[in-house]
Amino acid sequence: MENLLVIADMYEVPKDIAVKRAEKLLDDLGLMEKKNALAATLSGGMKRRLNVAMAVIHDPEIVVLDEPTAGLDPQSQLVVTEYVRELKEIRKLTVILTTHEMEVADQLSDRVAIIDHGKLLVLDTPENLKDSIGKGDIMEIALYDEAKNKMAIEALKSMEGIQDVNEIRGKIVVRALEAASKFPKIFTLLESIGAGILDVSLRRNSLEDVFITLTGRGLRE
Repeated sequence: MENLLVIADMYEVPKDIAVKRAEKLLDDLGLMEKKNALAATLSGGMKRRLNVAMAVIHDPEIVVLDEPTAGLDPQSQLVVTEYVRELKEIRKLTVILTTHEMEVADQLSDRVAIIDHGKLLVLDTPENLKDSIGKGDIMEIALYDEAKNKMAIEALKSMEGIQDVNEIRGKIVVRALEAASKFPKIFTLLESIGAGILDVSLRRNSLEDVFITLTGRGLRE
């Protein structure tokens, strides 16, 4: 509570208003039971939630958050993301958020800017960015023997209906329209070249796919 009131006082928020805002923020961010605890004794996730509360105690029109969900446990991440969504959708504030977590950017953003080595590569809605690298589904295939990935990729590139094939973090990533219907032919093709399949998953394009397409590497390389 003292941390919040000090920040409120810096922005000349009247004491009675500051106390009411602080109590609501502590309640909204799941910190009310820690109201009188020393900030240094809070867990990492609770400290991050306190950081968010301190950023909005003075009721700004623009909120800038630098990786607010980085390293959080699932519970704290959910609390923070839902609160940021409330700032944007209910309180209609402008939120500028930096993150390396593409799922968070996808969930919360109206517009996403992808920056690589200080250069702005793209700026658009999440859906437009995902559509820009090709419509369709993403199939991720893990082989028992990663040494056969290159041979498998070359074989898959020659298959009709396949839009794109790459290797990312040891997995073969295939983009195709109605990819699920192509499973039988893909499995047969891979078996014919002796590439045993360890695991297969199917999903939509993601913002991480967009990042990799633009930069040629994974987010944490």
